[in-house]
Amino acid sequence: AAAVSAAGVIAVGMKNAIDRMDELAKSSQKIGIGTEALSKLAYAADLSGVEFGQLEGALAKLAKSQDMAAQGAKEQLDIFRALGVEFQRSDGTLRNVEDVFSDLADRFQALPDGANKTAAAMALLGRSGAQLIPLLNGGSDGLREMGDELERLGGVVTPEAARQAEEFNDN
Repeated sequence: AAAVSAAGVIAVGMKNAIDRMDELAKSSQKIGIGTEALSKLAYAADLSGVEFGQLEGALAKLAKSQDMAAQGAKEQLDIFRALGVEFQRSDGTLRNVEDVFSDLADRFQALPDGANKTAAAMALLGRSGAQLIPLLNGGSDGLREMGDELERLGGVVTPEAARQAEEFNDN
């Protein structure tokens, strides 16, 4: 009975891990961030008390904010400029969301907590922006350290593992 119970616990744990990798794969496609980078950000977010759905929504909103700024939307353009964060390359194409998020983390780390910081986070990252401030306050070094920790623990989701998890769940 104990062996059957243990096998059940292992099976549930494996299914949860596969579901998490499948979710990362789908989110990676929606946001435009690789599964490895997204799994590191998800780990950092979790350590900061941020749910994955909040992170996913904020990153998608950041991509939209970049696009809006590139099209001349005053609010987003003004905030990116005030923070000194480049949202596009010199050729006019949008920068990678992961890199822009990392730059935002450095700027937020330097800003004093308060209404202006919260307003900027919400304007660029959506309603979840305020929830991400503890994560951003660690700066890009904090994000990198938490990602490195996940890598040492063997928890980074590779593109191949994500593809296999999607295929498993589809079958």
